[in-house]
Amino acid sequence: KMILWGPILLSIAASRASPSSSQYIGDSCEINKAARYVTSDTQSDAKMLLKYPWHVGLHHKEKGDARWKQKCTGSLIRPNLVLTAAHCLHEYESLRRMRLKDILITAGKNKKNLYDKEAHQQSSKIEKSFVHPLYTAELEDMKDIAIVQLKKRFVVSDYVRPVCIKRLSNYKLEAMRARTVVWHMMRDRHRYDDNNTGLIEVKLSIEDCHKTFSKVHNDVTAVPSFYTHDRFCAYHPNGVLPGRGDSGAAVAVPDGNEWYINGIVSIGGDTFTIF
Repeated sequence: KMILWGPILLSIAASRASPSSSQYIGDSCEINKAARYVTSDTQSDAKMLLKYPWHVGLHHKEKGDARWKQKCTGSLIRPNLVLTAAHCLHEYESLRRMRLKDILITAGKNKKNLYDKEAHQQSSKIEKSFVHPLYTAELEDMKDIAIVQLKKRFVVSDYVRPVCIKRLSNYKLEAMRARTVVWHMMRDRHRYDDNNTGLIEVKLSIEDCHKTFSKVHNDVTAVPSFYTHDRFCAYHPNGVLPGRGDSGAAVAVPDGNEWYINGIVSIGGDTFTIF
């Protein structure tokens, strides 16, 4: 969850990334009107990119492999800033920070494969990264949030546009009409559906993690150590949930006629996701 610390990190990153906020004039955050008309738990079609123009892919170049592979996702919060999960900037096994030159950010893509060229596709390497100072990979990715500054500012359009970000007030966690968009959908517990190539919209049933883990383990005391007060959960019994490669995706919630980012996909199990 990012409503407590995210705005602080954003202000630090933005101040270092750009001396003047005037460069953001004309790049206001917003969402295509189509995003307000969500009718099912999951949707996947060519219009997903118009609904979620802030969604970006993080592609890694691994040792001994010259090809880019989509490993994580994130959200454009300024034309040159991306919010993602901190663990997306670390190697999977060693937990060491990746070299920035081995990470590529893409926007304007409905398909996850970098090499499936699309009309609105844009790419950029990373100039700088800002990871939560208390992030701990060894402790189940606690404080799993980061912002990266792009070397090349993305051109804003209907297909590439920052998501709104602010501290939401007067909302109830379990009443949030939250949505996310994924590339690696997981169905029915352990079965991942990686045959999908386009973006898929997922409706999230948000709740306190204590309730989630009492359902998963039938034990209200089964909340793991990596759950902290700055996180929330979504329970997906026999349903659809983000899969491997969807870490960093935004949890989007409405506030009036606009949608805002209120969390990011961090980690999960076979029936739940932690944000």
